[in-house]
Amino acid sequence: AGVVFRTGKFGVAETTWLWGTLAASSVGLVAGTMGRLYATTLFALQDTRTPQRFAIARVLLGGTLGLTGAFWLGRALGLDPKWNVALLSLGSAAAAWMEFVLLRGNVIGRIGQTGVRPGTWWPVLTSAVVAAAVCIGVREMLARAHALPVALAILALYAVLYAASTWALGVPEARALVDMLARRRR
Repeated sequence: AGVVFRTGKFGVAETTWLWGTLAASSVGLVAGTMGRLYATTLFALQDTRTPQRFAIARVLLGGTLGLTGAFWLGRALGLDPKWNVALLSLGSAAAAWMEFVLLRGNVIGRIGQTGVRPGTWWPVLTSAVVAAAVCIGVREMLARAHALPVALAILALYAVLYAASTWALGVPEARALVDMLARRRR
């Protein structure tokens, strides 16, 4: 956000607000993506009504949570009103997770276990959160530096931390990637 927008009146505070809003939106990205895959699976099973019902529930829940967050929670927490858009995004993200859980449960009930192995989620999520926490700390330490080198450094640091921690936690895909790269070096 800083690389693209931090010029003129769009300074550090505005960049932080945009970053926070995008981060809130990103909470629902995996759920939204996986939800579309499960909805497509139900379409392939000739069921269009179930995904439609769950989509309507998602819109209603997302709207309710978003509006509650934006008009009540923000005030209750004493947040600047400009952060209401991030709370609205969080409501939408939570609704995406609800829809994903419903769709996944329905598909599993029909055809059996699907998707990512259950034990893989926690090491991946832990790795992502730890890498993000470290990068947020580094970003805060470098807040006054020019945005482009900071962004490049943080992206590289995140990639290294995430890859190393998923490998250390035994995520099979991370192990396979490291093995492939090691073979190429030989």
